[in-house]
Amino acid sequence: MARVGNNSTCQSWAYSNVVTVQVVADPAVPSISAAATICSGGNHTLTATNNGGGTGSCTFEWQRATNSAMTDSPTIVQTRPATTYNTGTLTGTRYYRVRRVCNGSGCNTSGWSAVRAVTVVPDPEVTILHSGDASICSGGDPGTFSSSATAGTAYHWQWDTPAAGGSATQGQWTSSAAPATTVTLSNTGFVADPSVVDVSVPAAYIGDLSLTLTSNDPFGCGAASESFVVSVVGSQAATTWTGAVNNNWHDFENWSNCIPGSTTATTIAATANNPRITAADADCFNIEVQNGAQVEITGSLQLNVYE
Repeated sequence: MARVGNNSTCQSWAYSNVVTVQVVADPAVPSISAAATICSGGNHTLTATNNGGGTGSCTFEWQRATNSAMTDSPTIVQTRPATTYNTGTLTGTRYYRVRRVCNGSGCNTSGWSAVRAVTVVPDPEVTILHSGDASICSGGDPGTFSSSATAGTAYHWQWDTPAAGGSATQGQWTSSAAPATTVTLSNTGFVADPSVVDVSVPAAYIGDLSLTLTSNDPFGCGAASESFVVSVVGSQAATTWTGAVNNNWHDFENWSNCIPGSTTATTIAATANNPRITAADADCFNIEVQNGAQVEITGSLQLNVYE
C-alpha cells in the first residue's frame, strides 16, 4: 500500500487500498516413469508426476524422438492435462520426455524431464537348417543340423520319438547373441556342451525322430520353436550290395537301400569288398549273387533265405 499527504498544510498522511502481489513458483520439472522394453507391435503407457509450481491451466506436453539426445525427428505427440501417455503400436525403439506447460502470466513452461526409452525387441525366431537325408536307414546318420536363432536369451534342443511318446531334453544354455550351433545326430548320446549336441539313434529304432529347437521368452513376446523330422526306416523291398565302406553285411552303408530283412529281394553285386557275415545271422527274402561276387559266412552263422 502507499501513503499520501499534503505537506503545505501539514495534513496527516493517508494510505491507499491494499494490493496483493502473489509470487508463485515456475512449473517444476515433472518426473517420468521408468524406461520399458516391449515386443514388436506392442505399446506402453508412460506416466508423469506433477511436482508443483505454475499457475493457470496446465497441461503435460509429451515429446518423442528416435534418439536419446532427442534431436532426431523430435515430435510433440500429446498435450493434455492427463498425466499419462500411451505410445500406441511400436515396431522400433523410441525415446520420450515430458514437460508441464501452464498459461499463467510469467509462469509458463517447465524444463524437460529425463528421457525414457521404450525399447522394442523382435519376437524370438529359430530356424533349423538341415544338410542330409530326411529318410535314413536304421542306425544311420541323419546328417548335420545347424541353427539360426534371434531375440531369445536361452535355447534348448529336444529330441522326441513321437510313436513311442518319449522324449529327452538336452537342457538350456544362455547366449548374448544367436548361438552358432551345429548339431549332428549320431550314436554318442547327449553331451554337456550345447554347441555340439549329439542325439543317440538306437540301432534297432525304426520310426520318426523329431529334433526341436526352442527359445525362451524373455520379454513375453512368445517363445519360438521349430522341428525337423527324420524318418528312420528298416529293411526295404529290395537292396543291392555296394561294399562302399567295408565287407560287413550288417553295415547299412554297404547297401543301396538299407540292410536286407526277411522280405527284401537282395542282390550281391561284384565289388572289391565281398560281404561277410561274421557277427550275427543275416536274413533276406531271396538272393541273387552276380558273376564275380560271393558271400562269406563264418563259423556257425547262417544266411536265412525266406523265399
